[in-house]
Amino acid sequence: MDWSALGPVIAQVAPTLGGLLGGLLPIPFGSSVGSLAGNAIAAALGVEPTPAAVSAAVAATPTDVLANQLAEAEAEAKAKWEALGAMAKADAVVGAAQVKTVNTTIAAELVSGAWYQRVWRPTAMFVWIASWPFQLYAILNGVASYDAAVISQLGSLVYALSAWNAAPAALAGVYSYGRSQEKIAAATGGA
Repeated sequence: MDWSALGPVIAQVAPTLGGLLGGLLPIPFGSSVGSLAGNAIAAALGVEPTPAAVSAAVAATPTDVLANQLAEAEAEAKAKWEALGAMAKADAVVGAAQVKTVNTTIAAELVSGAWYQRVWRPTAMFVWIASWPFQLYAILNGVASYDAAVISQLGSLVYALSAWNAAPAALAGVYSYGRSQEKIAAATGGA
């Protein structure tokens, strides 16, 4: 048995605590917060902090008594829930602002008079893509050599190529996303 299985039962008398147990928090590590809520419920009921002990205590306690025992923990959970919700909302606002800033920067570069601001991203991607055949050749040549020493170094080669490709791949993703958004805005009239 785990804490999330107790969520619906606890939610009948303490909805916020039940939601926490179910791992319903819209934040990373929501299930970890659920475990903390389970520990708080166990403390309020005076039992060992395990799902089985809490389940047995809930089954043995009348609903009205259970609600009274969990009232303080429920009030504390409501206060924390609102704070966590506000944190998640603030994080989403910051993320949206960052995306908007990047898109604005890309759009400004595209309409500016300097040619290098318009072409540096596509040029970087063309150079990166032009290196792919050489990367593939290096890997396949190592495999086809049937030399144990060369094959043993393939892991290092793949690791090095991964490092080489990380930044250009990120650049390509950001550029492609921004360019797609520009095309959508142009097709829909900016709506």
